[in-house]
Amino acid sequence: MYMVRSVDIIDLYIDESGNLGAQGRYFTIAGICCENRQQSKKLKNKIKKCSRKAKGKFNNCYTNNGEVKSAECNIIIKDYYYRSISNIISSIYYVVVDLEQVYGNLRDHQNILYNYLLSFLVRDILKDYDNLSNLKIHLDNRTIKVGHEKTFGEYIKQKVWGDFNRPFVNINVEYVDSQRNYKIQAADFVVNNINSHYLYGKNIDSNLTKVIKKKCKFPYKTFGK
Repeated sequence: MYMVRSVDIIDLYIDESGNLGAQGRYFTIAGICCENRQQSKKLKNKIKKCSRKAKGKFNNCYTNNGEVKSAECNIIIKDYYYRSISNIISSIYYVVVDLEQVYGNLRDHQNILYNYLLSFLVRDILKDYDNLSNLKIHLDNRTIKVGHEKTFGEYIKQKVWGDFNRPFVNINVEYVDSQRNYKIQAADFVVNNINSHYLYGKNIDSNLTKVIKKKCKFPYKTFGK
């Protein structure tokens, strides 16, 4: 098992790829772990450099607000991002759902399904980082959230402190603007590559596979059937 006992603080940057609605079979949530401020700052500066370089050479790789999106990039840009990310971060975790195998109320309530899936990703991180005392989760403010029943922050604290039996882990959830957060942009490149593997059978980039520590397939017994 992958263990990092010496790490007590993690910044987790999360993004998603796919559609929880009627289109597409697979939906993936991926998280990039930064284990200290230096690593987080280094990733920010590197992705900022990647963004400037991509926009300087290619005109069609970014949105109207200037954010470079993986889905709009060619393989040259993507490879540059993959290498840059894997040279800095320590670990990637992801969960992928086969939507054809999800039924009933869980499928109908997309916000609840999203948070349920995200709890698996957090669970796997807690298993590996057994000395963790602080987990800060950064989400794109345009992402899917739990509706009126519970906020995601309340939900994940309940899961971590109760179901996962880690009551001493401090949990903070932050919603950020992806066009201004280069670490969320890095997560966009990671999750887009992973989801393409399940949707189209493309190989996950070899640079990323070196730092992917855990993957979770849901539902486990019927995934891909």
